[in-house]
Amino acid sequence: MKDEIAAAVIFISRLIGKNENLNSEQLEEFKARLAVLLCQRFENHWFPEQPFKGQGYRCIRLNEWDRRDPSIELAAEQSGLRYEDLRLPPELTIWVDPLEVCCRFGEHRGSYCTVASFKSGSSDDYINFIAEDQDKQATVEFIMRQLCASEEGNNGQSVHRTNLNTSSYEQMLTKFGACFNRPQQSNSTSRNDRYHWVKKPIVQT
Repeated sequence: MKDEIAAAVIFISRLIGKNENLNSEQLEEFKARLAVLLCQRFENHWFPEQPFKGQGYRCIRLNEWDRRDPSIELAAEQSGLRYEDLRLPPELTIWVDPLEVCCRFGEHRGSYCTVASFKSGSSDDYINFIAEDQDKQATVEFIMRQLCASEEGNNGQSVHRTNLNTSSYEQMLTKFGACFNRPQQSNSTSRNDRYHWVKKPIVQT
């Protein structure tokens, strides 16, 4: 579950990362808070043997009827941010399921893409980012630390924060409607690097 949540959090953070109203500290705090909140939200609704069970509860959805996701809204509040400053797309759906994270921009004729897939169980796992290729492994490890520290955070203690080199992406989706394809597999990928899939560049079409 932690891998899938980490992928979802990074994906969301990349959507809002170029917002000039947010500084790097606020973005890091938001990622940490959101990771913990999603972990708590999914804890009793995660069924690896039945990936689609509980999917509606785990779905992060924004549209004209539900303009705010409660977990994102609370993470923003805990980070000292206004929800409006996140500038998320008006129609966005993210499915966080066992072994796969997918998203759709738009509702009825939206663009669908896979954010991350862990189904192969091998070194071919990957993630797609709306970002230039950077030190994404450090970003994932940071979020994983927040998930592991969630129990400590729930006891009223501060969540550890780490400064990361996670500068904002250069290109935003055109009207949040572009799709991305899976990067080409590389035989040189090390199987010892658990988060190697984070480093793969995005392929745009």
